[in-house]
Amino acid sequence: GDHPWELIYDDTDFLVQGGRGTLTRYIAFDTPLYSLETNQLKVLVVSSRPVGVPRLGDSEKQAVNKGVEKADQHVQITVEHLPKPTYAALHSHLHDDVPHVIHFDGHGTFGRCCPDCKEVTNSRLTKNCQNPKCGHSLEGVKPQGYLVFEDETCHCEYIDADLFADLIRMANAS
Repeated sequence: GDHPWELIYDDTDFLVQGGRGTLTRYIAFDTPLYSLETNQLKVLVVSSRPVGVPRLGDSEKQAVNKGVEKADQHVQITVEHLPKPTYAALHSHLHDDVPHVIHFDGHGTFGRCCPDCKEVTNSRLTKNCQNPKCGHSLEGVKPQGYLVFEDETCHCEYIDADLFADLIRMANAS
């Protein structure tokens, strides 16, 4: 379909929320979809592990390493890990060095971001922010997808799809 799997909804909640399931994306192709115009490939891995969300293991790191090992021997792959997985650090890094691939290893969500406390509420039926310290109205706030980066204090920083797309466009334009 035209919608991401994260949007599967059963009239009460998203099906992959609340421990009711997980979603893993893996697409395997026997042959490359296209060939590179260079024999060097730069990959930037952003591993976000903020407090307040379920912990993720190291399976992504292992998958990246395994993918590099299986890669075409004629392509030199350089894998770099963003030392500080904040949106600001990624923005700064892309200003100086644009990789061919950005691999985001972290959580994502779909919902409405509170304009007051910046927490994301996943339920489309809720009229107010679900943060007990906030409760701000979500009237008029459109739902969208978010990547969960770390902020400067290692807590969640929700970066919406539009802002992330703008960053990628800016990096490609330079």
